Amino acid sequence: MTELPKRGLFVTGTDTDVGKTWVSQNLLKSLKNPAFSGTGSTGKKPAAEKVGDPPPVSARKPVASGAQRTRRGLWAPDTLALADATGEPLQRITPYTFEPPISPAEAARQAGCDTSLEKLIDACRVPERRWTLVEGAGGFYSPLGSDGSLNADLAEALGLPVLLVVAHRLGCINHTLLTLEAIERRGLKLAGVVLNDGPLPVENSPTPQELKRYLKEKPLWHCGPQRLDPALSAWITAVYS
Repeated sequence: MTELPKRGLFVTGTDTDVGKTWVSQNLLKSLKNPAFSGTGSTGKKPAAEKVGDPPPVSARKPVASGAQRTRRGLWAPDTLALADATGEPLQRITPYTFEPPISPAEAARQAGCDTSLEKLIDACRVPERRWTLVEGAGGFYSPLGSDGSLNADLAEALGLPVLLVVAHRLGCINHTLLTLEAIERRGLKLAGVVLNDGPLPVENSPTPQELKRYLKEKPLWHCGPQRLDPALSAWITAVYS
């Protein structure tokens, strides 16, 4: 039996290429292994589940574009990264995959494929009681479905708390505040904000302190170069347990 996820997160960003998949992959690895440091793939398979363990985790990225030819077929790097974290079949994580490096909505239309909101919602179904991380594509208001539906529409339909990933660069405070307003207008709960440095350190930047001032009581985590904020790892483990 499958169902739409009742527990989990919807991961979105202020834009494309802000590090959503890297954050998602490492959060999932933290859940699989609470001792995981958040520095990348360990190359090890998750330990076998025992009787009495919490339900396993799932990842869903219902549609992806910019796929590449690999030994496993035509898959987006994001899908491969999420599968690395959960061990799920690639097709189950991302049932709609397109090769052109354009928006998933336009790629689907060019391919004559129906990725309407109804189809994307159905693609997020998981086994019963499964904690699920659903990752969007692009920013919160980026087109997602072939019917013109947005990431925001999928997030609203699922009703999961939203984790916002922000690239640590010039203009990110403006992008963050605009996206937070959009999330609030949709009536969604904000899980928190992740400020992501990316592969290189951002030195002597006042942005973390400035962003915290604007966020007030909203949770903010700061991930350095390829390293998950330990407080974020602790938080996701507590949320999952």
